[in-house]
Amino acid sequence: MAQPLDWDQWRRDYDNLSYAEHQEFYERIYQEYPVQRHFNREMAQEFFFFLGDLSDLRVLELGGWDGELAVEMLDQFPAILSWFNFEICQSAVLLGQEHRRLWHHAPQQWFWEVPWPGPNVFFASHSLEHLSRQHLQRLLERVGLEAVDYLYVDVPLATDWTGYEGTHRLDCTREELLVLFAQQGFFPFFEQGSVIFFDR
Repeated sequence: MAQPLDWDQWRRDYDNLSYAEHQEFYERIYQEYPVQRHFNREMAQEFFFFLGDLSDLRVLELGGWDGELAVEMLDQFPAILSWFNFEICQSAVLLGQEHRRLWHHAPQQWFWEVPWPGPNVFFASHSLEHLSRQHLQRLLERVGLEAVDYLYVDVPLATDWTGYEGTHRLDCTREELLVLFAQQGFFPFFEQGSVIFFDR
């Protein structure tokens, strides 16, 4: 019988685990809790309404699980050119939802270490909180190198996740989070609850 998932132990081990070990942990999560997508549909819609002209929009989503939100947004906004879902859980990708303008990818390295498909929008709904602060910095440095004009971020924050049943790891305040984005030239133009829209 498999050992129960130990969330706090995962948080303690985070920095010493390889990417493959992190990926294996998410596969275990999938076996026990196959529905891990979490998104605010209304805020996602509002984001694309804000952008207006969507005709050349190439979205890269981090941690879109099986792509449910991507399919909804692609159907609602047919002008969006493409949507790429980078997801750590291979099972979620293999059983992901299909759309002719949606591509799923489960990299074998951290997301900032692999080629990107030339996005101009970065989308992260309940995914950044699963990274350490150091990893978030590396991710944002990579986003900063791309021709990304807009970012959609929905991220719950806490300075201590001890006891939380899930893979929340990012320990920072909202002010500290905004500084990390500002260091790469991204500044908020809309905020509501845990949702922030950035541009540069």
